[in-house]
Amino acid sequence: VRCCELTGSSTWNAIAIASMFVALTYAMWPVSEGSMNPALSFSLGLSGDLRWGTVVRNWGAQITGALAAGVACIVFFLPKSMQLKPAESFAPWYATIIEMVYTAMLSFVVLNCTASKARDPPHSCNQCFGLAIGFVLVAGGYAASNISNACFNPAVVLGVNINPKGLSRMILSTCAQL
Repeated sequence: VRCCELTGSSTWNAIAIASMFVALTYAMWPVSEGSMNPALSFSLGLSGDLRWGTVVRNWGAQITGALAAGVACIVFFLPKSMQLKPAESFAPWYATIIEMVYTAMLSFVVLNCTASKARDPPHSCNQCFGLAIGFVLVAGGYAASNISNACFNPAVVLGVNINPKGLSRMILSTCAQL
């Protein structure tokens, strides 16, 4: 996310981020079922497909990873800093609504592609889940990037807004996505 922002052009950001997420989802699936987003862990917990103990452990790992990435970005990319915040021409509640809608859409796709017993019986060879998730990120990325920066992941918000100036936006955005 940080590298995409540093390029100065947002033309390919949604595709770059979604492609990276698709690759990581497939790579991490055997280890953690591709769990890199606290909002998705929460959705899987609500649906009963993930035990709450696992949800909490996932949150710990996701938040720790995001904070470590945030610190690494500060160290490597100083003096340039980045904050996820709504565009100046939009009120914060517009950004909150669009983050809620696309995070819900992402959760819906994850639940339908990975947790649905009717659509994905045990031991089936459904390998399209990563692409479906990636396409949600592409669609949401282009639709929401000019309003809210199209994050859809509370852990990323925590990592990017690690400085004190971003604290209020970090709390608002994290709550909206969960």
